[in-house]
Amino acid sequence: MNGKFEEEKQFCRNRLNVNYNPEAPKPEMWLKYLKDLVEEEDIPTIQEYLGYLLICRATFYK
Repeated sequence: MNGKFEEEKQFCRNRLNVNYNPEAPKPEMWLKYLKDLVEEEDIPTIQEYLGYLLICRATFYK
């Protein structure tokens, strides 16, 4: 550390080497697990939050 700012480096440590499959079956075990943890109406919010954790930058807004 020399007291100067370093050049910004953008990287993502949480990349998943998978392709999106719109035909994939519902993740039944995952949904059952969430239903055991939270109220059913909260599940979409939990899933959205977890999805944002996989995005490197917070550039998405509602």
